[in-house]
Amino acid sequence: IGPGIYNLTSRLNITKSVTLKTAGSDETIINLGDSNIYVASSTNVTIDGVTIRGYRGGETPQGPIYNYGILKLRNCKIIDNEGIKTSAISCLTPSSELYLENTLIAGNTNMSAIVNSDNYGSSYNGYYYCGTILLMIGAKLYIKNSTIVDNINNANPTVKYGAICREGFNTVEVTDSIMWGNGAGINDFLTKYATGQVLEVSYSDIQQPDIVGVDVIHEQPRFIDAESDNYN
Repeated sequence: IGPGIYNLTSRLNITKSVTLKTAGSDETIINLGDSNIYVASSTNVTIDGVTIRGYRGGETPQGPIYNYGILKLRNCKIIDNEGIKTSAISCLTPSSELYLENTLIAGNTNMSAIVNSDNYGSSYNGYYYCGTILLMIGAKLYIKNSTIVDNINNANPTVKYGAICREGFNTVEVTDSIMWGNGAGINDFLTKYATGQVLEVSYSDIQQPDIVGVDVIHEQPRFIDAESDNYN
């Protein structure tokens, strides 16, 4: 993909295995607007060096990126999107896999909504759940050298929010990454929704103090200039 700003006017459907590579995320920007990106099942898709921003898709609960296949985001930025149940990426089948490498997910917002099953799915222990990343039952997430930070929840007492919402029997592996400032109240790394989870975290800075692993710390990150979105 050549450098430039691409303004979507309809959904971007990726229905075949493909690698989309650019000169860099500062050079190639996709403005979603009311549209989103759909990755079909049985595909293996790599997106390398793209900024994906500006989703304002209204009542659609799955958010800016729907992943039904295997999606690899490398050297990307997912920023300034607004969703209801999911503000960044949804993995929507048991065979869905999401790989984040050297990727920034920041400044995305879960909007207020009528709290019901149409928007949030079924409740659990009296709460509805949402997250920056949503993993449906069985989906897998692998994070390496990435930052998930300052994603905002519109606080609602009947909704629990986290950087990652796991709906059950999910595998999550995190290494060399930062997760901080995601949510309201206790800033959860994971919204603990169901049993049967696999979680491995190493060499990372995680705000939630009960997340442990090899060389996992819980200290305020010292970004160069977070107010200007410089999270290096």
